[in-house]
Amino acid sequence: TDKIFTFSDTARKSIIEDYGIQEDKVITVYAGVNLKGLPSINKKYDAHIILFVGKDFTRKGGHTLVNAFKQVKKEIKDSRLIIVGASPKIDDKGIGVVGILPWEKRDERNNLFAKASIFAMPSVEELLGLVFLEAMAYKTPCIGTCVGGVPEVIEDGWNGFLIPPNDSKTLAKKLIQMLNDQKLMKTMGDNGRTKLEKKFTWEKVSEKIIGATN
Repeated sequence: TDKIFTFSDTARKSIIEDYGIQEDKVITVYAGVNLKGLPSINKKYDAHIILFVGKDFTRKGGHTLVNAFKQVKKEIKDSRLIIVGASPKIDDKGIGVVGILPWEKRDERNNLFAKASIFAMPSVEELLGLVFLEAMAYKTPCIGTCVGGVPEVIEDGWNGFLIPPNDSKTLAKKLIQMLNDQKLMKTMGDNGRTKLEKKFTWEKVSEKIIGATN
């Protein structure tokens, strides 16, 4: 191959170090958000909804989030956690399990991003986290872990927070901090949308690919 394009610098490093490919052949181009167009949204942050989207509930840190939410619920009584993509057997108060939403229900999924106050996915492993991009498109601040390519998407303290994996205590603390501060959530949500527009659209990815192959 003449060039290899990767979703993240983490993946680029692996291609170079693990497979012995020349550095100048491997280029990080990232990825774009998979939406028909970036939504125009007047975002509100008063619903106290935490959204999780992921099929692999264990790898995506679902159990860590559930444990953290139990602490959040004690502090913020009207808080809710909505789980999409997976169907864990959970019957705790304030937790709604939606399960898989097929493509024909894409509008329902997008509506959840629009309503959510925070998107949280504390993955144990993550190449990039494309679902974070969907959250950022809807000006939803994100909480992820400092693993893989996640820190390339979430800048700690700017468009969300980064926490260690498997750390429900720190996750609960950050969730409570954000839910109690609508101004902080709005600032982070706006910052995330700005970063998305500058770096994570398919137009931007195409520009990088064309620039690298000319």
